[in-house]
Amino acid sequence: MIKSLVRSVVILSLVIAGLAVSAAQAAWLTPNFEPNKPLEIMNTNEDTDDAADISVFPGTAGFQGVGGNPNSNTTGEPAPVAGAFGDGTVVDYRFFGNVIDESASLELVTRASGEAGRIGTVTATHADNVSNGDINFLKIWETTDPAGFTSTADYTTNTMARVADATGTIDISDMTDGDIYFLAAGYGGTERFTLTMSGDGQVDIVEVGDASWPRPNRVHLHDWTFDNSDLLYDTISYDFYHGDRDGSAARFGGVILDGTLFIAPVPEPSTLALAAFGLLGLAFFGWRKRN
Repeated sequence: MIKSLVRSVVILSLVIAGLAVSAAQAAWLTPNFEPNKPLEIMNTNEDTDDAADISVFPGTAGFQGVGGNPNSNTTGEPAPVAGAFGDGTVVDYRFFGNVIDESASLELVTRASGEAGRIGTVTATHADNVSNGDINFLKIWETTDPAGFTSTADYTTNTMARVADATGTIDISDMTDGDIYFLAAGYGGTERFTLTMSGDGQVDIVEVGDASWPRPNRVHLHDWTFDNSDLLYDTISYDFYHGDRDGSAARFGGVILDGTLFIAPVPEPSTLALAAFGLLGLAFFGWRKRN
């Protein structure tokens, strides 16, 4: 009887596992904008007053700026543009800048970051593609509620790095879905993000999103969406490329992660009772067959 009971439990487990597998969704990753048309959120010079406002303050995370034609790389009159990141509270963030001292190394540094630790430090792929000195294209609101970005002095930092090649990683191991926002700019040329979604034993998902813009001093918000419902993927790595190869006119400002964290479901008492009755039924049929 014991052997029959064990066999019955194994069969039931395989059935449950099969249902779980059939319900799983295929993972995917995609740029959430038309080819070459990320959202323009700043189209002026690097004056602090003209910089794009970026908030990661819980409950009011979002952006505000002055862009050209939204989602267009054609010439257009400057117009206000604003929006929210998800429901206004993000999972993690990290913003970058350059070492300012002319005598120092040209490493990229973190100017502001969240506490989740999901977004790693950014690495310049080639040292000769990094230029010196921060620029003030982004005002980051981190610890103060921007309240519609009406204040002019309560942001955490002004920043944006001058770099033509950069790479980093994002931990999505317990996220079922989400959005990743990149902030980039430059004096014309191509901005390109290549994202790779990877997991142990899984085939990498690789996607490329380009933005070829002829106009200078434009800050763009590159929005990417991913699905990881089956939790088989752990990491999204990114590579940033800009056509200005010495980095002096290339801009990379930071990464914002938003999305849904996986919460393991707790079986209801009725579900547990049905499972128990199922096991007893299988055990009974196994006993009858043996006897």
